[in-house]
Amino acid sequence: MEMHTFSAGTVERIGNVMKIVYKKDSEITLSDMKEITVIREQLFGNEKYVTLIDLTDDNIDMSDEAKRYVTNNKKIKELRIAEVLLVKNFAHRLGVHTYVKIFRFNDKVTVMTKEENALHWLNNQYKKYFEKNKKDIPVEEY
Repeated sequence: MEMHTFSAGTVERIGNVMKIVYKKDSEITLSDMKEITVIREQLFGNEKYVTLIDLTDDNIDMSDEAKRYVTNNKKIKELRIAEVLLVKNFAHRLGVHTYVKIFRFNDKVTVMTKEENALHWLNNQYKKYFEKNKKDIPVEEY
């Protein structure tokens, strides 16, 4: 596993999963999203990947510009197969789920509370993508 830090948290590669953990009380900016993009390029190059975003710490806020970037960036949309937003409890899940339904309805995104389940779901989505598109899986899971 290779971990990188950026101004608002960490990015780690776990097999085919890019795991992003934001620091408590962070405001995620467009600059943060661009830093994550550079790290993603270092970790995955132009390979397809899935993302686990850990939002379990309280008070994480994402600027509108950062939301637009992650939602509309063509390269991200081309390479990201699926994404899980990991939250700490059911109430938090409802709020994040509303965001997903409004802003990310075209993306394969789900909200979960258990990391083990999230990693399992993401790895299944990764495998399904390559089976559906009749391509060899480029990287083995860890």
